[in-house]
Formats: sequence, C-alpha cells, structure tokens
Amino acid sequence: MDARQLRSRREDPAMLARLLSGALLLNPDVTTFWNMRRELMLADRLDVQGELHFTTVLLSRKPKCAEAFAHRKWVIGRLLLENINCISDGIKCISEAPYSPMLNPIEIIWCKVKTYESEVIRIRKLLVEVDTDSENIGEPDNCEELSHNSESETDDAGVSDSERGDNEDCEVSVASEISNDFYIGKDKETKWNKCHPPRNVRTRKINIITHLPGVKTAAKNAKSPLECFSLFMDDIMIRHITSCTNIYIDSISGKFSRERDAKRTNENEIKTVIGLLILAGCYRSGHQNLKDLWDKNGFGVEIFHATMNLQRFLFLLRSLRFDDIRDRQ
Repeated sequence: MDARQLRSRREDPAMLARLLSGALLLNPDVTTFWNMRRELMLADRLDVQGELHFTTVLLSRKPKCAEAFAHRKWVIGRLLLENINCISDGIKCISEAPYSPMLNPIEIIWCKVKTYESEVIRIRKLLVEVDTDSENIGEPDNCEELSHNSESETDDAGVSDSERGDNEDCEVSVASEISNDFYIGKDKETKWNKCHPPRNVRTRKINIITHLPGVKTAAKNAKSPLECFSLFMDDIMIRHITSCTNIYIDSISGKFSRERDAKRTNENEIKTVIGLLILAGCYRSGHQNLKDLWDKNGFGVEIFHATMNLQRFLFLLRSLRFDDIRDRQ
C-alpha cells in the first residue's frame, strides 16, 4: 500500500512541480530537473507566467546560472511559436475555405494580424511585469522611501509658484556655470576639468627628482651577463673558493682508486658549476633529480650534459668549500 501511495505521489504533477522547484532552488545546475519541468509544460501542467516568475526568482539568487537562462529562453520561444502557429493555421483555414460573397478574406486576415499584434503586446507586458518583479525582490525599504517622498511633496505644496520658479532659475544658472567648468564622464559621476590646474603650486618633496634612476659607479660599465655576474662575485672571491676547494680535494684524494676521479679544479670550472646551479634555478629544478637534467635521450636539457659531466659536477658540488679546512677550530 505504501509503494502505491509513493508511486501516486511521484505521478502527481503538482507534487512533482513542487519537488522540482525545491530541488532547483538548492541546485539549479541539474539539467535533468529542467527537462522534467519542460515535460510538465508540454503537458499543460505548468503556467507560462509562473514559470517565468520562477526563473526570475532563481536568477536573483544565482544570476550566472546558464541552465536557468536556457530554460527561460525555451519558454519564451515556445510562447512565440504557439502564437505564430495559431495565425498560420487561421490563414490556412481561410485559404482552404470555399469562396463566399458574405465572407471577405481580407477582413479576416486583417483580424488575424490584429490578434497577432495583441498577442505580441501581451507577451511584452508579461516580460515587463516579470522584470519589475525581479527588481522588487530584496528591496523592502521602498515603502519608507515612497512615504518620505510623499511627505516632502506635501511640504513643498505650500510653497508659492513664484518662489519655486525663482529657485528653479537659480538652480539652472548654477548648474550651467558648473557644467561649463568640467565635462561629465560616461558614468555620470566622473568630472573632467576643462582647464589645466594652476602652475604656481609648489611641487611636493617626494615628486622632486634629485638623481636619475638606474645603476651607479662600476655597474654602468657592465654590458654583458658575465660582467654583471662579476659585480656580485668578482675574481677575488672565485680565486678564494677555488683554493679552498682544492685544499679539500687534496685531503680526500687518497680515498679514490683513480687519480682522475679526484682531480683538482680551476677558476673556470668553479664558474661553470655556479652557472649551472643558477640555470637549474631558472628552470625551477630545485627538487628535480640531476639525472633528469643530464639525460641524453631527449628528456633532459642539452646545455647541462654539453657543459660538464654529471659525475664531475657531483664531485665538485660535494667538494665545494668557502674556507680553509686547516684553519678550523
């Protein structure tokens, strides 16, 4: 018995329409719910005006819902299609009807055209009413504003016509004088002055340029990337890092079976290591495996394996020192 009652409730159009309204207010992006509402409209279970009002309320809550706009477009298109079909059926009946001197076809067609125009006017009024309903949603303070305006109008009723005319003339003259000084922007609020500001105003201290922007002293002569890099790490620093690194390499060279695996370095090789580290940072490879950068199968970066061997780079990176290990305490 309960299953039959549940099935009858599902088949009830009124109950189904209410359930669909609640579901769409919660989530209007479900296309299936909109299709079910269209089926109800095709079965003449939903009113066109009520459907337009429902979409207006929903769009006031979610104004960017594409499904609601598509459903609203479908409803209006179906309404216009029904009116056009009605007129075309009338004209077809007139053309197929036998001629009668008492029945003037031109007058009948004119009446059908007038009926079509009245239907178009009715649809436009319906759309205007729905738009006004959407504008009134969420504006409960209109009554107070209207009452305030009505009170002000009653207060102004006691003012004489002559005083009112003088005030209007003064306002027009003041407005014309003000409007001659500036232009009004497209937003009806921004004002653009017609005249330049006075030049005799003292310039602020923060706006006074005391020196030209740009680099200074030795940086002015740096033209290439290598010269700019030498401003941060000059030859003295590179020479110091090279000497400290060679001291450490000499201390661990006895642990290697081959002498070439612990070969001493020079200044150019140290610059190469620093340059490859900077280039890896440019590629955002801080957490990437070095084998991926030195890959020769097309997945790595060619400049890395063309500049230095991976084993040599790892050895120098391990041996890189910035102080003399013999002076440590």
